[in-house]
Amino acid sequence: MKESIALILYIPVIHRRYVEIIREWASAHELTCLYIVGEEMIKGSGVLTHEIRALDPQTVLDIIVRTGWLSLDHVDILTPQKIPAIRKYCTKIVTAREGLTMGIVGRCFPDMPVEYIDTFLRWDTTRVAATHQPDHHRVSTHPHHVRLMADAKDLGNRSSDWWRRVGAIIVDPATLSPIMSGRNEHMPSEYAPYIAGDPRDVIPAGTSPEISTAIHAEGSAIARAAASGLSTRGTYIFTSTFPCAACARLIVRAGISKVFYHEGHSNLDGDQLMRSANVEIIQVP
Repeated sequence: MKESIALILYIPVIHRRYVEIIREWASAHELTCLYIVGEEMIKGSGVLTHEIRALDPQTVLDIIVRTGWLSLDHVDILTPQKIPAIRKYCTKIVTAREGLTMGIVGRCFPDMPVEYIDTFLRWDTTRVAATHQPDHHRVSTHPHHVRLMADAKDLGNRSSDWWRRVGAIIVDPATLSPIMSGRNEHMPSEYAPYIAGDPRDVIPAGTSPEISTAIHAEGSAIARAAASGLSTRGTYIFTSTFPCAACARLIVRAGISKVFYHEGHSNLDGDQLMRSANVEIIQVP
């Protein structure tokens, strides 16, 4: 039986990443139809109240159709009335890995196979100014450490942040099994910087880390562990980017004994603070 795929996207504005996704899936996969999330679905999601950039979904649809670079059997606006037909005629859903569409797909198509793709554009990390290289104790290329770091980087890639993507995983020291994870994410939703603006746009990189609408990956992982009643004392943390000074303080207070990081810089006294608390700092290249 031929697979019939429905691509469901929330497209507030048309940018390069959306064009790449639609073109790729239209040409290289058995894509049958494209649905642009409609106003009724957006309002019912409870995620967005006002998105400063957003075009009307019908306008987005018209632009896509009139450009002529997309050839599909069906291109439409996703409304509650369209859901039964998608469930009946499609065998798989492809959608964005972000809160709004994941919530819609989870509610409307709970029993259908779903593939998630990244839609957020990223800033080049070279734009972020460095202060000094972390003063680490050693370098590790142990296969388990490399695998956990790869998992942390993959988690970070799901962040919607414009400037930096970071993932963090807290593991049991005896088994190296993950007990909690987190990524840098804006609150209350991933679209916070688009709704109210991102204060980081007017703040020099590496300064005033407390002025942000986002929670850092390490802080998120530690907070989630606390909310779940899990002790972090003696655990290890794998973070794709070296912790900022604020997160270094959280790591020390949480009793984490080893910090594994892949890249990044140390600002203020982050590395020295952890060293003074006997936290071992290990780089995983």
